Amino acid sequence: MFIPRLISSIIILVIFFSIIILKGIIGLAVFTAVGVFLSIVTARELSDMLCNFNLSKFKHMSEVAAGVVFLIVLVGNFYNPDFPYWILISVLMILFCWIKILVSINKTEEFTKVINFIAVFILLIVPINFITLIFTVGYGATNIGVYLILFLVLVTKCGDMGAYVTGTLCSKRKGGNHKIVPSISPKKSWEGTIGGLVLSIIVSCVISHIYGINIGVAIVLGVVLFVGGFLGDLAESSLKRLSGVKDSGAVIPGIGGSLDLVDSLLLNAPLFYLMLLIFRIID
Repeated sequence: MFIPRLISSIIILVIFFSIIILKGIIGLAVFTAVGVFLSIVTARELSDMLCNFNLSKFKHMSEVAAGVVFLIVLVGNFYNPDFPYWILISVLMILFCWIKILVSINKTEEFTKVINFIAVFILLIVPINFITLIFTVGYGATNIGVYLILFLVLVTKCGDMGAYVTGTLCSKRKGGNHKIVPSISPKKSWEGTIGGLVLSIIVSCVISHIYGINIGVAIVLGVVLFVGGFLGDLAESSLKRLSGVKDSGAVIPGIGGSLDLVDSLLLNAPLFYLMLLIFRIID
């Protein structure tokens, strides 16, 4: 298990940093390919998990919607960022859902498909596209959005890593760790959480110093991103337990599904975008 996980982690890091370093057309092409792939695969995984709650699914509709919305937001933000794309997308989704209910012969089953589709749209498609909104800020000019994505991912994942390492080390002491929510995630402890929070704040402050962001803002961002990542990961663990699955999928060897990879970012991306607006880091 360790070797496949290590290989997958290395490949993911290479892809991620290629987007950050290359920029330009090549970097954009890599970001687009990865974004469409993750959107489609993660939508399929979440939709399949929701079927375990007796919610039927439209065949491939969630996947198609996830890929199309990603492309609309990406292309639209480049060519006409002032156009209300989210309103257009929301209206189309609402029309689709109500029409499917209206014309359905078996309304009960069709209604459960609509609920499944709406859940995927709200829980996954909307939040994952905040990453796209951030990424496109100043692309090709200042590239501030690219560096902010680096900030988002590093602070979030370092928080995860800090919590894991601290929790693992503290578990070896006499008496072990103090569990937070063992019914949902048996490995999460207060010790690990404190360690992850401290590392998130440190990483946030270091990167913020490089970016010229105020230290007070850096501390707030570190706390918000750790808490958001923690809650996102916990929520996905809860969903997996309720649906009776261990991993959301098996698309990434040694890691599991793509939802397992991005769970902490699904809550953090909207939170981070909101913080960027509040602190006027972006317009």
